[in-house]
Amino acid sequence: MIHQSHPRKDLIEIIHIFDVPIHNTDDYNKTELAKHIWVELCKMKDIKKESNYFFVEDIDDLKGYLRKVCPHQTFTKAVKDDLYIRTRNIIFYCRECSYSLAASSYDSTDQLMEDANAICKFGDNPTVRRALRLLRLDTIFGGPRHSTIPVPILTKRIAQRIHSIKELKKQNTPMLKVNKGEYFIEFS
Repeated sequence: MIHQSHPRKDLIEIIHIFDVPIHNTDDYNKTELAKHIWVELCKMKDIKKESNYFFVEDIDDLKGYLRKVCPHQTFTKAVKDDLYIRTRNIIFYCRECSYSLAASSYDSTDQLMEDANAICKFGDNPTVRRALRLLRLDTIFGGPRHSTIPVPILTKRIAQRIHSIKELKKQNTPMLKVNKGEYFIEFS
């Protein structure tokens, strides 16, 4: 069976990407749609390899993906509020207090590391990535090269999206090419 944490939108994308023979998806609610997809996947022998969105090689990988908890991170309001407060405090410590514990709301580096460890598992959130990136520049923790700051944990989809954005920036960044030599300029 398909795990209930998968949103209806992802189930519809699975139907379209893997050509699951289900029509009129708007007529079904999420649980009915999940049951129909599972029945059709059990009938199918193979699917096309997909490495851009779901990262599955064959039908067994897709079934395994659907049985597990959805990798998208959905938060309750309490978790969102806690995450927002912790990331805001870390960014305040880095930007406004210039990495000074005395000026920030933190009493020790242990409290700061506790917040960093608590938010690192929500790496799909761009604010979390920014907070940890800024904190990694702090010289108290060894500076940017030898940092003890935790790395944000990303899902494959977000990691691939970040990688593709970096590649696009490399391609679209203008480069200066200098040719050395003698040049003659004539004015007429």
